[in-house]
Amino acid sequence: MARETELGAGATGSYTWDLATDVWWWSPELYLIHGYPPDSVTPTTELFLAHKHDDDRERVAAAMERVRRTGRPFSCWHRVVCSGGAERVVVMVGAAGVSACADDNTVTGCITDVTGSCDGNAAEDNVRLRRQLAAMREGFAAQALIEQAKGMIMLSCGCEAAMAWQALARVSQATNVKIRDLAPAVIALLSGLVEPQVDRAVGAAIQRELTRLKSGRSSRN
Repeated sequence: MARETELGAGATGSYTWDLATDVWWWSPELYLIHGYPPDSVTPTTELFLAHKHDDDRERVAAAMERVRRTGRPFSCWHRVVCSGGAERVVVMVGAAGVSACADDNTVTGCITDVTGSCDGNAAEDNVRLRRQLAAMREGFAAQALIEQAKGMIMLSCGCEAAMAWQALARVSQATNVKIRDLAPAVIALLSGLVEPQVDRAVGAAIQRELTRLKSGRSSRN
């Protein structure tokens, strides 16, 4: 397939898997990673697993079952056999319920083509893949915390996702703390903990921003 070769190593595709309906959504890049033109097939769990290398399929299925049961973030590297027969090495990460929706019942994540990172030296390839996997896992876990913090701000202040994100950005700028590092503090403050372990200055900046958002909601009403 012509477009199969157009996707270079390092490409990342995203997905959403609805656990209640077993319905999948794939980004255009994820179709291409599997050797299909975008939207040319209906992604399903069966199709997804069918494209895993025979030696990797059981391991991928086990990782998917664990996230279905526990909701905890997961990651695994495996080989994809494309529709045209080409083989790719990919790293997959995901977690359940990382959107701002309180009743979310989905697994959301991404798959990155790391084929170009493998040069045939098994020991070095293994170390390299483990490092890439750890970096992707860390990044995805941070994104999950940010989404949780956004959702809690939306619920607490009655605002839209964009406003919650802007609030995080303002606090980040005021405190010189990265948003991914602010997220746990927001979650701690809004979780009703008696003594949240939050830096005093950061906590004060978050509270000021929450008060501003709530005041804006009151004026709109």
